[in-house]
Amino acid sequence: MRATLGLLALSTLSACAYTEDGWVFQPFQGPGYTLEEGLVLETDADTTYIAAATYLPVARDQLSLFDDRMAPIIDEMEAGPEGLVGYSLGQKMVGKEYRTLTVWEDEEAMVQWAMSEHHLAAIGDAGRIRDPDKTPLIVVWEVSPDALPVDWAEVMERTDSDGESRGY
Repeated sequence: MRATLGLLALSTLSACAYTEDGWVFQPFQGPGYTLEEGLVLETDADTTYIAAATYLPVARDQLSLFDDRMAPIIDEMEAGPEGLVGYSLGQKMVGKEYRTLTVWEDEEAMVQWAMSEHHLAAIGDAGRIRDPDKTPLIVVWEVSPDALPVDWAEVMERTDSDGESRGY
């Protein structure tokens, strides 16, 4: 799914979840979690995954750069990088605010992907991309297989209350 309308493709909006405060989220899916089957990975009682969520307010004059940086990242997510369980993207329909959620089999997979070429390029430009009047946030936590897909209300609560500031 190519997702640059800011983030979400017009053709996928009917499958998205909406919130009362204007957020729209694509369905959570990936190599380890499908809409049809749910979790497709083998688990046991001790299995936990690593969830990472971000909030990025984008400066209005930097939307093109944001889209340029997000396009290859979305391509990577669609290709299913090693260790990815699933992901979802969100966009505030009024305003230029974006959220991401990724769930990984382990921390090593998450860190390996975070150090990928396209992700590092996006991080390198984050200081230019972000709205200087708002604070980007990131939060990482453990999630159990039975908690998938993680509810976006929980993701937003965790990010907004426990997220670390990214002042780029």
